[in-house]
Amino acid sequence: MNKYLLLLILTTYSQTYNSTNKPKLKEFSHNKFSQWGEDGIIQKIFEIIGTKSKICLEVGAGKNLDGNVSNLWKNFGWKAILIEGDPEKIKTLEPCVNENCTIVKSYIEKDETLGQTIDLIVTNLGIKENLDLLSLDIDGNDYYIFENLKIRPRVLIIEFNPTIPYYRDIYQMYTNHSWEIGCSVASLKRLAQQKNYTLVALTDVNAIFVEDKYADKFKNYETSLEKLFNTDYLKNIIHSYSGDPLVVAKINHLCDGFFKEGYPGEMNCDNCYFLRINQIDINNNDLKKNLPNFTKVKP
Repeated sequence: MNKYLLLLILTTYSQTYNSTNKPKLKEFSHNKFSQWGEDGIIQKIFEIIGTKSKICLEVGAGKNLDGNVSNLWKNFGWKAILIEGDPEKIKTLEPCVNENCTIVKSYIEKDETLGQTIDLIVTNLGIKENLDLLSLDIDGNDYYIFENLKIRPRVLIIEFNPTIPYYRDIYQMYTNHSWEIGCSVASLKRLAQQKNYTLVALTDVNAIFVEDKYADKFKNYETSLEKLFNTDYLKNIIHSYSGDPLVVAKINHLCDGFFKEGYPGEMNCDNCYFLRINQIDINNNDLKKNLPNFTKVKP
């Protein structure tokens, strides 16, 4: 065989192998205070890009120390801004913090005409340096807060709805938290690209981005959305030829109380569960308000 042809074949094989077998940052997951392995992933990211200001900000800081930035200010000496609007959560959070933390008791809106914004809070606190990390978890309007954000953290963690397929660009209308659907990871990735951020990791519910100027540092890691997304939370509605609607769900991620009756038929499906929809547990007033043209169909 021609040695140049052999070299081409070996190079192509090597590139293909490497492109499909790259490690994921999720492999570095561990939890000190985070819930989905973010503590370990954050630590690895800053090993790769280094730290600068060592200032982090968390919107939706929650209660106690169950946030994505707690490990940084508690164990690594970072300065933290913790924003939380729920009075009950603030009561449990306040006794846990140390001198590295500033608690801001406020809900966050997308612009100043509606209330407090992240940019306004950072300005009022007199912070001149760029944040190293911002974590955003407010159960609904995360897309709009990100869309209107003017400061440029080096790393961003933003919650997405894992029950929306990764290839659907979906986000809810801006709301007063009466309807908390959130957004798909695809919508966040599109918006991140527009704002010059690159996706580098996913946990089950959080997308992690870095500024584009650091993207090349992650070329040896898997960053493809399709390969990072955990499909275990997806449920699919299928129909029999006679019109019966069935829900196919992973056994471990079935939403109890929504679907009423198991499907009696036998089907071949590893680690999944079939449900026949004969009653949908949804408030009729909500249905009329949000889907005025929707008609319930009984199988």
